[in-house]
Amino acid sequence: MPEVPVLRGKKPSSNRAKKTVEAILQAFESLCEQYGYDGVTTNLLAEKSGVSIGGIYQYFPNKQAIAIALYEETISAVATRLREIALKNINDALDVMISRNLGILLSFYKRHSYVLFVLPEANDELRKSIGHITEHHLIDRSSRLYLEQHLDEMGDVDLDRLRYVMALVVRGAMRDYLFSPHPEISDEGFVAAISLMLVRYIEGLQGVRGQSTPG
Repeated sequence: MPEVPVLRGKKPSSNRAKKTVEAILQAFESLCEQYGYDGVTTNLLAEKSGVSIGGIYQYFPNKQAIAIALYEETISAVATRLREIALKNINDALDVMISRNLGILLSFYKRHSYVLFVLPEANDELRKSIGHITEHHLIDRSSRLYLEQHLDEMGDVDLDRLRYVMALVVRGAMRDYLFSPHPEISDEGFVAAISLMLVRYIEGLQGVRGQSTPG
C-alpha cells in the first residue's frame, strides 16, 4: 500500500526548538489519551503545551503531521533502547534475552498504549501514513540482531518465519494484556508466561528440524 504524502513544518534545529516540539508532542499524546484523536483541538493543544497556536503551526501544518511525528518518535525511542540492550547483552541465553526485551516492550506499551495501538487506527490517512513503521516491524527488527548472532545455536530454523511469528504473538499478547487485563496476572507473570511460550516454540522448531535432518 503506498504511503500518503505528509506535510512537514520547519525542522527544529536549536535546543529550544527541540524542546518546543517535545512539549507539543507530549501534550498531544496526553490530550489524545483524554479526548481521543478527533477530540484534540489546536486551542487545547496550545493551552496544554504552553506553545502558541502560531508556534504549533510553525512546526506542524496539521494534526495528522503531529500524530505521525509522535508515532515516529515513540517507535524510535523503543527501537534505540532495544538495540542498546541487544548489543550490550548479545551473548545472553535465549530465555534471558526474550524476557528482558519483553519487559522493556511492556513498559513502553503501557506508557504509550494509545500511541502504539489506538492512534494508528484513528482514520484511513493515518493508517496509510504510518503502516510502514508499525511496532510489529519494530519487534521483528529487535529480535533479528540477537537471532542472527546465534545462528549456530538456532540450527536449521527459518529465521524470517520465526521473527514474524514472534512479532505477531508479542503484539497480540501485549494488546490483550493491556486492554483486557486479568486481575490475577502481574506484569512479571505475564512476561514470564510469554517468554516461556516463545522459548518453547523455538525449542520445538529446533527439535522438528533436528528430526528431519538425515543422520
